[in-house]
Amino acid sequence: MNTASKKIEIFVQLPEEGTEVWRPVQAVKFSNGLYKNISTGESHENWEFNTGQIVKCTNKTFADGKSGLVAIEKV
Repeated sequence: MNTASKKIEIFVQLPEEGTEVWRPVQAVKFSNGLYKNISTGESHENWEFNTGQIVKCTNKTFADGKSGLVAIEKV
């Protein structure tokens, strides 16, 4: 794994919410473009990608018009 470069905010989906819900989390960005989720979740939330997982991200525009990086695949 490439060395981590900096912390960044990414979004992880909460798949059991019934509607599309994204939780902002802190992640470490690696030089190869992958991210490691370093946030810990609320005990009542089920995240699509858990703390410590390495993920690929893509840009997404949310319903409010803002955009951000969303986790789309576990590596």
